[in-house]
Amino acid sequence: MNDHVLVEIRKGMYGLPQAGLIAQERLNTHLSASGYTPSRYTPGFYTHTTRKTTFTLVVDDFGIKYHYKHDALPLLYVLKQKYKITTDWKGALYI
Repeated sequence: MNDHVLVEIRKGMYGLPQAGLIAQERLNTHLSASGYTPSRYTPGFYTHTTRKTTFTLVVDDFGIKYHYKHDALPLLYVLKQKYKITTDWKGALYI
């Protein structure tokens, strides 16, 4: 058994062709548990099942459209459960 190496990957692996798809599927599963669903027709566009909150995801940037600030907070809470995030309420750092 000296000619084998066993590896357990706990986070994303850069350079792995499937890394983006795996990360997207994990994110979709996490968000769907809180009522956020991806658009059928527009990649990176998400809506909530009961709130008017929508958002886009481009690589690792979320752009949230909300009517009142407190409408965006549940999404931020959901993201913080799984990821380290920072916020820019002016939107100057988006993409």
